[in-house]
Amino acid sequence: MGVVYLAYRDDLGHRVAIKVLRDAWLSAPRRERFASEQRTLAQLNHPSIAQIYDATPSPTERLGSRWSM
Repeated sequence: MGVVYLAYRDDLGHRVAIKVLRDAWLSAPRRERFASEQRTLAQLNHPSIAQIYDATPSPTERLGSRWSM
C-alpha cells in the first residue's frame, strides 16, 4: 500500500515514521482505505502504536504519491 521512512522531526524532538502512499490517485478505494487508516490511528493512544501528527496530500508527485502521513 505504501512505503514507510524513518525520519527525525526537530519540532517534536524525536523520531517519526513517514508513510507515503503510492499510486493513490489511481483508485478511490485506495484513497478511502488510507483515509480510514488515518482516522483509526488518530483515535488510538498507546506507546506501541504510531501517533498521527500530520496527514496531508503531497504538493508534488515526485515521490510517486499524492498522500502521506
